[in-house]
Amino acid sequence: MSARAPCLFLLLGVLLPGTAGPGPNEAELATKTDALINLPRYIEWPEGAFVVPKTPIMIGVYGHSKVHKALLQAAHGKTINGRTIMVRRFYWPQVPNSHVLFIAQSERSRVPWIMKKVEHTSVLTVSEFDDFLTRGGIVRMSMQDQNIRFHVNTAAARDIGLKFSSQFLNVAGQVVGQQ
Repeated sequence: MSARAPCLFLLLGVLLPGTAGPGPNEAELATKTDALINLPRYIEWPEGAFVVPKTPIMIGVYGHSKVHKALLQAAHGKTINGRTIMVRRFYWPQVPNSHVLFIAQSERSRVPWIMKKVEHTSVLTVSEFDDFLTRGGIVRMSMQDQNIRFHVNTAAARDIGLKFSSQFLNVAGQVVGQQ
């Protein structure tokens, strides 16, 4: 077999459609990505959160996560409420200038300091840590039976002027901080 044959088989494997669907990690990543892209649909930001009426919605990813690359691809050409979606990655010690901020697992030890950086802003913080809501986070995502579940801290959201739609809160798995 020539040296070109393995390359040809690899190329054919990529180009020809297979019968297997995405693996569990790929499916979970796609679910999380879709959730992060669509989450701003259910949020009302306070006046002044967007500089001009057509200011893009900035979704930030803090730290190392496959979610960043998936978000870049998924957000391309999408709009929410007439606003384009932009994706940006942040690393410690950057100040995350975004509307939605996904804090990756790689930043677990830095969560208190990252939360301090967004303390007086209207940034919707999102992560997957079990204790994220008790650490001041607003939305915790978790996977249950291949579906995304949202756990929401409405008190933390209210403190910075964010409001969730009742439609979103009705499907949330857990809502804490309601009056």
